[in-house]
Amino acid sequence: MEQTTPMNTGKLPDFIVVGVQKCGTTALHGNLRKHPSLEITPNFVDFGRGDRNTKETDFFTAWSRFTLEEYQGFFNDNGKLQGEVSPYYVSGRTLDKIQTLVPHAKLILICREPVSRLESSFNHMQQFQSETTLSNFTGWHQWSVQRSFEENLQEEMDRVPNLEVSGPGVVRLGFYADIVQRILARFDSSQLKILVAEEYRQSPAATYREIAQFLGVQDMPIAHREENVRQKTWRLLPEQREMLHEIYRPANQRFFELLGRDIPAWSASPVILNGGG
Repeated sequence: MEQTTPMNTGKLPDFIVVGVQKCGTTALHGNLRKHPSLEITPNFVDFGRGDRNTKETDFFTAWSRFTLEEYQGFFNDNGKLQGEVSPYYVSGRTLDKIQTLVPHAKLILICREPVSRLESSFNHMQQFQSETTLSNFTGWHQWSVQRSFEENLQEEMDRVPNLEVSGPGVVRLGFYADIVQRILARFDSSQLKILVAEEYRQSPAATYREIAQFLGVQDMPIAHREENVRQKTWRLLPEQREMLHEIYRPANQRFFELLGRDIPAWSASPVILNGGG
């Protein structure tokens, strides 16, 4: 393991963006670092995964490579709020570890219209296969680049997942009500802030105001910049899109009930988010 993180007394994070993949976590990571009262894993640089990673420590996942002392060293004990951003902290096991180590942390979850999110995820997976230096890459969330979209979809829907251990697959990552319920089974509702990717993209300043209020820091202007935006080389066919809309319809309704409101952007013409972290 090669890592250049300076060891210091450090601390554990005050807040964590826990997900979801392809919903804008990379943009949140890059832009929240501009706030003078916040630091996002300020001492973390990791070369161990074959790329220069400055965002995802993966500490709370089952595949974490760092000790607790190393993880504490990624943060500063300097009076600023310390945070981490990950797209992968939504399984029961991961949330249990967060609850055990940082029970008072504030959590941020960002959600995107689920059909568009799935399309972006599968597109990213296919592109990543040709870009990665990892010779054993086959896919993620139990989906494989070696199977067709339909084969992956059928395989996931036929499988009964253990969401407490392995976390959701590519389809079930869009069942946001299930993720929220897993979080609220472990944390008080006052510790959770839910963001909507389409609203973040359309009105980033309003989203940063919400985050500042949630974290208890002064609202400061942030020059928003898009991050990790990928052009589409693969798109859903109309029949695939319609099938997914039917799968997600009841899941979206449960999510709206938890939110206490509908999300008009999810039923109107979709906002195109080519990347989305």
